[in-house]
Amino acid sequence: MIIKSYTVENNIQNLEKYNCLLFYGENNGLIDFFKREIKKKNKDIELETIYQNDIIENKNIILDKIVNRSLFSEKKILLFNEISDKGFETVKEAIIKSNQDNKVYVFSSKLEKKSKLRKFFEGEKKVGIIACYNDNER
Repeated sequence: MIIKSYTVENNIQNLEKYNCLLFYGENNGLIDFFKREIKKKNKDIELETIYQNDIIENKNIILDKIVNRSLFSEKKILLFNEISDKGFETVKEAIIKSNQDNKVYVFSSKLEKKSKLRKFFEGEKKVGIIACYNDNER
C-alpha cells in the first residue's frame, strides 16, 4: 500500500498499522528523520540493523537473526539499510519468515519503477511503501 510521507511525518503512529514498510527516495533528511523516530519510539524493543553488504556476505546469518527469538524481548525490529534489488530476495524472505511481533523497515535510495523491491511493496496489501522525495524542507 502506498502511503504519503507527510501523513506519517505528521503522525508517526501511522507506522503502527504495518508490520513492514519500505522508505525510499533521494530525500536522505526525511529518511533519517523516520529512522530516528522509529528508534526513539521503540527504545525498549530489540533492534537489528542490517546492511546490504551483510546480506551479500552471509545470507544465512541474517535469516537466523530474523527467525530466532530473543531471550530478552518478545518483539524485534529489523532495519534493513541501503537495500537495492541485490538484497531483494533476502528482504522478501525476512518479511515472509518474520512473525507478527516483529517489524521490518527497509530503507533504500531512489528506486526505478521497474525495481523488484518497489514492485513487491506496491503490490502487497499487508506492507507499506513511503516515497521520500525532495519536495519539502527536509
